[in-house]
Amino acid sequence: MTRTRLLTLVLAGLASGLSACSANPVFVCESKSECGACQLCSNGSCVTDPACPVAGPDAGPFICNDTCPSLGVGECASGQGRRCLADEHGCLAWSATAACPTDPHGTATCDGSGCGLDCAAGWEFDGLKCSAPVWPMFRGNASHQGRSQTAGPQGSTKKWEFATGGAIGSSPAIGADGTVYVGSYDKSVYALDGKTGARKWAFTTGDVVESSPAIGADGTVYVGSDDQKVYALYGLCGAKKWEFATGGIVASSPTLGADGTVYVGSHDRKVYALDGRTGAKKWEFLTRDMVRASPAIGADGTVYVGGSDSTVYALDGQTGAKKWEYLTGGFIDSSVAIGADGTVFVGSCDGNVYALDGQTGAKKWAFTAQSNVQPSPALGADGTVYVGSADSKMYALDGKTGAKKWEFATGAYVQSSPAIDSAGTIYVVSFDRNVYALDGQTGAKKWEFAKGDGGGALPALGSSPALGPNGMLYVGGDDGKVFAIGP
Repeated sequence: MTRTRLLTLVLAGLASGLSACSANPVFVCESKSECGACQLCSNGSCVTDPACPVAGPDAGPFICNDTCPSLGVGECASGQGRRCLADEHGCLAWSATAACPTDPHGTATCDGSGCGLDCAAGWEFDGLKCSAPVWPMFRGNASHQGRSQTAGPQGSTKKWEFATGGAIGSSPAIGADGTVYVGSYDKSVYALDGKTGARKWAFTTGDVVESSPAIGADGTVYVGSDDQKVYALYGLCGAKKWEFATGGIVASSPTLGADGTVYVGSHDRKVYALDGRTGAKKWEFLTRDMVRASPAIGADGTVYVGGSDSTVYALDGQTGAKKWEYLTGGFIDSSVAIGADGTVFVGSCDGNVYALDGQTGAKKWAFTAQSNVQPSPALGADGTVYVGSADSKMYALDGKTGAKKWEFATGAYVQSSPAIDSAGTIYVVSFDRNVYALDGQTGAKKWEFAKGDGGGALPALGSSPALGPNGMLYVGGDDGKVFAIGP
């Protein structure tokens, strides 16, 4: 079971989120039922109801006969599944009908601290129910396998595009509600409607955003910027929760631990562990050069990350203490992918793909491409390793031996990391301006999105594709546009 603990109506968090977002013209409600006591829904925002009574029939203040005073509004009684609600006067009472949520893919949990669901492995609690897996961070999950449990597009139809003000090197992340989050060289982070591409909000940092966002279980969006900071933003409207200043550019994409810890690298040569709620530093680890890769997290909490010092590090997730290191022959931009058996896979600019023992760092095998391997590997359900190279090829390797299963030649170098859908289809983008869908077993091309498909040629692509719900694929381009390809 994957425990994703949230309040169904986390009033404390929701209230602070709405307060932080109050200055932003964003949608937060559709009806009065979504607002608090003595509030109305007006133009998408909860506002004070001027007609709300402030005194009883005797002109005195209301006297509440609270039956759940020890709990906050929206919380559930331990073991009862009953939610504490407020009436129009702000008085608390148990609701007989508004029970805590239940779901066939999870087990309801209610106690004095809140109400939620323990969702089955591969499912995520979106605040109301266990939802089909999404793509909440770079490479899809904390182990960076680049594999989704949803089906990808079966054809090359462009559904929409959204233009930012600068090139996009950031890779999209997708929230439980389908919202697409992505950074741009115009210094902003964007939240886009996954179905239409309409902008929900934008947050401007002090410099280029090449880091890919990560989305916490409570909807918080974490992202780095070249202004040397890591930001935590409210997913509802993009208002800033906190920021953490490092000593260098943050091109590394944050990765989130099971307890909400944020792990991220910086050009100041350090790897950081930050408290996801407050931004307080838990620990830092100093490498010998800048860290652009995104950390990956093993099943035991070990943090694996490569650096420009050509080294792969294994760090204790709780303390930051080094467990082991492995030196390759070139700098590492590739982010580690962790196999089901704990094997660590990573590419290096020495032209090799490495498989390392996750416990010891010992080399299991290495596969040599014809040029540097900057992208991050993706791991198929059968353990096959898929990775691109600057030699313009996409490779499929046996995860146990490193033997080549097949290769597919694109028309230019591959810097983007592939994504794998539930059917085993491989989606990869190339600097030949194409998006390719390949058969994971054979490498045969299923389709490509190229000139003439959906209205013209794509720009050069360095952003990595992300798989969303309903068969959608999202990717950014060097022309500043985010593309959605779908059924």
